[in-house]
Amino acid sequence: APFMDPIQLQLLVNDKFLTAAAFPGLIQPGIIVRTQDQLIAGLKKIKTNDVVIKPLASSGGREIEILPKQKMAKYKLSRPMLIQEFIDSSKGVPGLYKGIHDFRLLFLSNKLVHAYIRTCAPNSKLCNVALGGGRVIVPLSKVPKEMLKISKVFQKRFAQFHNSFYSIDFMYKDGKTPIVIEANVKPGLVGGDGTSEHHKILYTALLDHIEKYV
Repeated sequence: APFMDPIQLQLLVNDKFLTAAAFPGLIQPGIIVRTQDQLIAGLKKIKTNDVVIKPLASSGGREIEILPKQKMAKYKLSRPMLIQEFIDSSKGVPGLYKGIHDFRLLFLSNKLVHAYIRTCAPNSKLCNVALGGGRVIVPLSKVPKEMLKISKVFQKRFAQFHNSFYSIDFMYKDGKTPIVIEANVKPGLVGGDGTSEHHKILYTALLDHIEKYV
């Protein structure tokens, strides 16, 4: 039976530090911290006032926090975490969206099948539907060319993995330049009641793909 997202792809994409190491210069870099001393030392290398901390592997926005450096220095580590510079995406996506965002592209068997902008919940800087954020669907014809060009590097690397289902998440850090935040496997399947336009597009693509093997 076919298996969606081979184990090798899951291992590469689920570990956010490993994914960044596999695509140097394309993904927002981070620093692994395992102890309080490493956290303090890592914060000295962070240039932004706000700092992002996240698990090496997570989904749904769980355990991700954005804190000022002073508060982050007091963060109590319970396991290895990744810290990153905060990207101010408030200038939005040129011609498509104004405000804090991230821009998700979904690939099925290495082909772009869906695109949408995730918006943040009120009084939050985290753009995640599971945390109360929203989705703005973007027609594939309107996906910025700069993002498609970067995505081709991932598609080439992931071409060896059949039946892949993954996403690439971008932010526009200055309203002009897209940067990859992270990649995910099996993205967008949860959140909402499953009847939204997003789910109709996603589930149709998945079922059409699976139907080929039935």
